[in-house]
Amino acid sequence: MNRKNDNIMGLRASVAVFVVSLILSLVIWAPVSVIASIAERQLGMPVPLQQAQGTIWQGKGAVSVNQVALDAEWQYQFPLSWQLTVGNTESGELVGSLAPLSTQLNNLTGAVKAGWLLNQIEPYLGGIYLDAPGEIDLAGVSAHINNGQLTFAEGTISYDGGLATYNLFSDVNVNVPPMIALIEASDDRRINARLLTQDGLLLGDAEVAEGLAQYKVYNALPSLFGMGSGNPADIYIENQIAMPALGM
Repeated sequence: MNRKNDNIMGLRASVAVFVVSLILSLVIWAPVSVIASIAERQLGMPVPLQQAQGTIWQGKGAVSVNQVALDAEWQYQFPLSWQLTVGNTESGELVGSLAPLSTQLNNLTGAVKAGWLLNQIEPYLGGIYLDAPGEIDLAGVSAHINNGQLTFAEGTISYDGGLATYNLFSDVNVNVPPMIALIEASDDRRINARLLTQDGLLLGDAEVAEGLAQYKVYNALPSLFGMGSGNPADIYIENQIAMPALGM
């Protein structure tokens, strides 16, 4: 009887070891599609990951931005986040900490090439062509997304300035001064942003709350492009728009 009980206990132990080993193997070698699926459910929007290689712990692939593929690499960081690097030689490169289970992108740093970014948003500029040299630098930028909507953001974005070109009816060159955007989140879940010149002249501001963005552009901004007049502190444009769902 004791020998039979010993055999049963040994069988149970072997099964337990097999099950634990199987679970660990699945976790260790889990494809990145697993974490992408979790992130999609949390974000409420598709995760545009393509050509993924590796596991959820470390790998590489490409992310699609406006149907443009950017290189992406990720590396697990304790306790539950990933260091994410996105970009290429054409776009510039950003590095941040991604927590997909809580849909947070934290401490995003790096630089995006201004010309590349303007090329991505050109379809939304109403036929206005705009090009600028240099890079747009991000420092400590964080963002939280819930159901495709931006619910938290903070950090600093700056541009060194340079000779930019825009086209309404003909090419116009203008020397754009250095600018800085300050993004802050308030306790009542509102996101406030201010765009200023390096010497503190307010160019525009915006407030985002509950899927709506209220923004103001002051005379100081269009005057940089030879289109404004009057007191730089007066409002040039004021509007409220519904924020589109991210990734849609």
